[in-house]
Amino acid sequence: MKKFFWTTIFWILVVAGFLWYLKWFDQPLAVDLSSMIIKTMPIVECPSTTNKISEISSDLEEITSTGDTTPLSTTGVVSVVQPINTSSIDTKLDEIKAQLRDINEKLDIQNSNTPDAVSVSLKTTKKTNVWIFPLDGSDYKKYVMPASDDILKDTLDLLFEKSPFALVDSKLDNDGNLNIIIQRVPWTSFGGSAAVEATRNAIEKTALQFSQIKKVMISPEEVLQP
Repeated sequence: MKKFFWTTIFWILVVAGFLWYLKWFDQPLAVDLSSMIIKTMPIVECPSTTNKISEISSDLEEITSTGDTTPLSTTGVVSVVQPINTSSIDTKLDEIKAQLRDINEKLDIQNSNTPDAVSVSLKTTKKTNVWIFPLDGSDYKKYVMPASDDILKDTLDLLFEKSPFALVDSKLDNDGNLNIIIQRVPWTSFGGSAAVEATRNAIEKTALQFSQIKKVMISPEEVLQP
């Protein structure tokens, strides 16, 4: 036991002396020895991390070699994006919007109290909701009209207010055919095929909201010509 003790003390002194020598007399030698010891030490790697890095490196090499910058999916399948014809989509959307607008117009007219309040002679006995479709083709608006002896005339007067046209007369026969006679207001401007079509549609829609009216004619025919 005593021999083991003194042997341990001996080797401790040898190691301490060697370290002291390296520190005070030959520092470059200590650096060289340290580097040698580090190089000979085994490097422990994490298998999962190594495999992941290897996979990433392989993908990067493949992208670099082929010049393809398309991201790789986790399944290895590259999707091909076909060009979309946006013009046809826009056309379809415009058609759907136009259909929805017509449906909304019909629903608004059906939900109003106009058919109940208007008699066969277009005389009203209480306040009545009417819809005005502006001549410029903009959105239609609801107005509350007071009781009237001729709700159609009052509605058309409101329609032509501040427009290039004025109502002269309106005639409705027993079959529901309405003839609207209008005239141009002097010193007002009006023209263009689009404006003519928008004006005709507005007059017809405004008049046809009344259930007694089945067909609308505008006279004279040349009044809407540019």
